[in-house]
Amino acid sequence: MKRITFTLTLVITITVGALAQTPNSNCFDEYFSLFRQRGAKKVPDGDQSIVVAFKKDNVSRCFMGKVAVKNGEFVPPILIEKADGSFEEFTPVIEPAFANIPVEKRRKIEDGMTITFTTIENESLKGFFINSFVIRRFVII
Repeated sequence: MKRITFTLTLVITITVGALAQTPNSNCFDEYFSLFRQRGAKKVPDGDQSIVVAFKKDNVSRCFMGKVAVKNGEFVPPILIEKADGSFEEFTPVIEPAFANIPVEKRRKIEDGMTITFTTIENESLKGFFINSFVIRRFVII
């Protein structure tokens, strides 16, 4: 019994220590950097998985979702996955200045990403098509 208690205490201590030392991640910048470095395949037509990333003041939040794609453009609505696995429509309030950008440009997918939108809360918003991300494989001879 003492051995089990000791092992459990050790595991908890190591886990809490590791979590405490983990720096705050910035998922928006991490996804953007990976897609820029490695590139992406053309996103095929049909329903696609997407990561919706928000960033404000170097703090970001990312959510899984799905969206339809047709002819290299995403077709609203974007659906965000909820904790129970269901989806709900995502309706951000975009800065009015984006109304002057042609619809084709706003919906275009380039390098597996949408353009960066700005919300009225001054957040940056971007979609990443994670299934189009290029995973490089290294072969050691």
